Amino acid sequence: MAKLGDSRQGTALLPPPPTWLSRYRREAGVEQHEFAKAAGISLRTLQRLESREIKNPPVRYLISCATALGLSSWHLLLEDEWGEPLPGAHRVGERPLPELT
Repeated sequence: MAKLGDSRQGTALLPPPPTWLSRYRREAGVEQHEFAKAAGISLRTLQRLESREIKNPPVRYLISCATALGLSSWHLLLEDEWGEPLPGAHRVGERPLPELT
């Protein structure tokens, strides 16, 4: 499933959005406060999601935001680092790799 466009270029008036969520919301022409209400999250939570302050967002937030945007899948909002395992994560029964120094 392809994301909307493949770049995050800004315009003369707006810098490039830091997240897919921010880009989709801007392209929908919806202000943050209006979007937060439609998604059922607080304005501050939306701001933290869009600025990447939340490093591991709950799937429920992403599902709610995708629903408010009318997207076919919440996966379209995933940032690359959100799809990576947390540091130290390993398969049960295996020992984690030692950290390189």
